[in-house]
Amino acid sequence: MNNNQPVILASGSAIRAAILKHHEIAFSVIKPGADESVIKTQASASGMGLEETAMQLAEAKCMAVAKNQKGIVIGADQILEFRGEAYDKPVDMAEARARLSEMQGETHSLINATVAARDGEIVWRNLERPRLTIRSMTGAEIDAYFEEVGDGVLSSVGAYQVETPAGAGLFKRISGDWFTVQGIAIYPLLAELRRQGVFGEQWKNPKPTLAGVIGFPISHSLSPLIHNEWARRARIEGEYRAIEVASDYDAFATAMDELQAQGFAGANVTIPHKENALRYAYRASDAAKTIGAANMLTFGDNAYADNSDSAGFKDALWANAPGANIETAMVLGAGGAARGVVAALRDIGCKEIRITNRTREKAEALGKEFGLEVMDWSARLPGLDACDLLVNTTSLGMTGQPALEIDLADLRSNAIVYDIVYAPLETPLLRNARERGAATINGLEMLMHQARPGFAAWFGNRPYPVSPRVDDDLRELLVGTLKKRGAA
Repeated sequence: MNNNQPVILASGSAIRAAILKHHEIAFSVIKPGADESVIKTQASASGMGLEETAMQLAEAKCMAVAKNQKGIVIGADQILEFRGEAYDKPVDMAEARARLSEMQGETHSLINATVAARDGEIVWRNLERPRLTIRSMTGAEIDAYFEEVGDGVLSSVGAYQVETPAGAGLFKRISGDWFTVQGIAIYPLLAELRRQGVFGEQWKNPKPTLAGVIGFPISHSLSPLIHNEWARRARIEGEYRAIEVASDYDAFATAMDELQAQGFAGANVTIPHKENALRYAYRASDAAKTIGAANMLTFGDNAYADNSDSAGFKDALWANAPGANIETAMVLGAGGAARGVVAALRDIGCKEIRITNRTREKAEALGKEFGLEVMDWSARLPGLDACDLLVNTTSLGMTGQPALEIDLADLRSNAIVYDIVYAPLETPLLRNARERGAATINGLEMLMHQARPGFAAWFGNRPYPVSPRVDDDLRELLVGTLKKRGAA
């Protein structure tokens, strides 16, 4: 960070300080010492709304420090609103338990006000209202939660700490920025710090970032929605475009040369260009070499090829089936997608990977390369009773394609069934698996997670790191789009 002026956090909050550190901000901490109770009492007596109250609290904290300090001073405050009432931090564990018990199964808001002052004057204000829905729990589950986390939750108005696994596990849904939920609207703040010259003059008005996805056809791609949504959340100037390029290598190479000349930071690559991307690149990651294809090209002095399919498959698996013990897996298909899945399964330590394909020759070739057990397509059913994970990497079951004919009678109820198809969202394979009690993962999960490395490489290379997040808001955006297209 090129810090041309001091930045001060007017807060004793450890999590707010941790968020600033995570985004590589050089700052100091001065606790404001503002009397919040006086402000809240006056606000209540005057009938002031909760949003205005939160803003007054944030400003008071900020100005308590800024009146005596030069540079940028940051202040923030947060009010929990539930059923129209405001809540302070619980005074003891009994109150914390009562609060969580009352809110479980329902939705509440966190009203966050974040402000910045420069040389003693407020120059920026931001108000956010994330909505959080706590899942329904038994009394025993609530007791177990507090036994695990202890009295550290007394620092949270909701008696939870979403930044911890135990705290995050309380929620059915969180709608709104993840960092704002924790106490500070970091991305709007970072954009303001950039405009204030904290990162140097060159970052005050940065050149918009350009990236895209290459394919043929490509109009159906959801990738622009994903990347442009992440850029919007992070207040990044830029655009991610869908670019159709004819299937031959010469057309692909010409198009990539043009994108580099136009200043594109990089591009995702999909069918039929994944092998073309590997051929075009000057350098390639081990993942791209192992899989034999690339779905990412990062431009610069020389094009660099990578493959995030394997990482996307793994991340979606762990996000939807945390802690799963996968020793035996069956993979349906032997194309490029199957190669990425096999590479991921080997990375996670899967001991036995079986592969089957309608064309046995393709399965044999993949099996020989990776040292896999190859099964006849007609013999794929008897192996299900020993599988912890069944993965479909074929197009069977996709909208407009033939159905995947497979009997799941031998599938174990604790198995996981993962279909990389996302149109429809629930394929016949996933529906049948769900009806048998198995955990299911659809292709939309993999699509979202595999997008993260590309976004981080092209849009996240700012004066501060940007962390794209897969969450319910993004999922809802994509599902809504698929429904409009009649593909959900």
